[in-house]
Amino acid sequence: MLLTDCTYINHEMQWVKGHIQISNGIIASISEEIPCNLGQEETYSAKGKYIIPGLMNMHTHMAMTLFRGYADDLPLREWLETRIFPIEAKLTPEAVYYGSLLGIAESIRSGCTFFNDMYFFTEETIKAVERSGIRALLSPGMMDTAGAEKIQTVLSMHREFHGAANGRISIFFGPHAPYTCNLSFLTSIAETAQKHGVGIHIHLNETEKEVIDFKKIHKGISPIVKIAETGLFDNPTIAAHCVHVSEEEQEILREKEILVINVPSSNLKLSSGIAPIQTYLNKGIQVGIGTDGASSNNQINMISEMRLSSLLGKVFPIKNPKALDANTVFKMGTTIPGQWLFPNQCGLIQEGAFADLVFLTMKFPSSTPCYHPISNIVYASNGSEVDSVIVQGKFLMKEKVITSFDEEFVIQKVNEIAYSLTGQRSNSV
Repeated sequence: MLLTDCTYINHEMQWVKGHIQISNGIIASISEEIPCNLGQEETYSAKGKYIIPGLMNMHTHMAMTLFRGYADDLPLREWLETRIFPIEAKLTPEAVYYGSLLGIAESIRSGCTFFNDMYFFTEETIKAVERSGIRALLSPGMMDTAGAEKIQTVLSMHREFHGAANGRISIFFGPHAPYTCNLSFLTSIAETAQKHGVGIHIHLNETEKEVIDFKKIHKGISPIVKIAETGLFDNPTIAAHCVHVSEEEQEILREKEILVINVPSSNLKLSSGIAPIQTYLNKGIQVGIGTDGASSNNQINMISEMRLSSLLGKVFPIKNPKALDANTVFKMGTTIPGQWLFPNQCGLIQEGAFADLVFLTMKFPSSTPCYHPISNIVYASNGSEVDSVIVQGKFLMKEKVITSFDEEFVIQKVNEIAYSLTGQRSNSV
């Protein structure tokens, strides 16, 4: 495929023009002149559009679109234990498949080409990823009640599916959190992950209460400090939330090169708090951005999360309007996680990188005038500017139409499944 008349952002955060040639899902060349001898190669004119690397949603539970609006306005533990865990016990493979596809459709429409998921019936999410064409890191949710057998199950899944879908699928271990995984279980996961070269995706220090409860059990030792003793962080680790983190724990995050994921909307909606992202970045801790699931957000829109990350980061923990500027937050949504996971291949538009691209138009009232496109993307956009999306050189959405699956049918199926799970009918007209 050849993309002509491109205006794209390079690794120096500068807007440049050129023609992008894609081969085997990779950006093969970027040139000032249209290459000769194209033959039957497909071409697409990007004239009038801005091209950015695909946004990367680094923490979500995609199939929880099924519970969007089902259990709003509750604190985390009550939300989980009285509403979410009971309804999740009713989940079926079909429900997770269609719930995942619905979330993927929402993701694509807001410019997301990658998501990092932790949930159940992971085989069904794999099918949704294969069907849709998106890229994903999938971490089957693990709790110690499942026992050691779960570790072997996830390891088998890693052997079978890591690198599947022509390399679009990656598999990590997904221990849920310190309050659902005891230290012995985490130690076993750590040892298995180290032996087989598998990464970790975990919730850490999301609420103040869970930190206090953990310290009561472990003689005043903080969760991240204690978990570090298990060896879990000796594996590549993605840590979601990290809202209430001591200075000692922050040093562990930095030293172990843990990728912290800011989840601002969910943290606010569940009243968990505001993560000190300004502090993390100043200390050299790498930070990405995630949406969490649609049951605690209630949308899967990385553009909204970038904006909120920036605004909160300007006032907490220190008031500084220059903190978390548009360029920094844009990198948190693209380059930082991309390079952490796939060095020199993801989160950048350059030769040799994944051809995971998003085409934006700035011809809406909310994006006019457009003095600085990145500022408009971070501060003024809502996703409506996303015109087309390519992953591995293939269109997942072309000129606002999702091409890889029947979006309307998925919406219909999710409404039917949601009613069967909750007994509550959707009020969709």
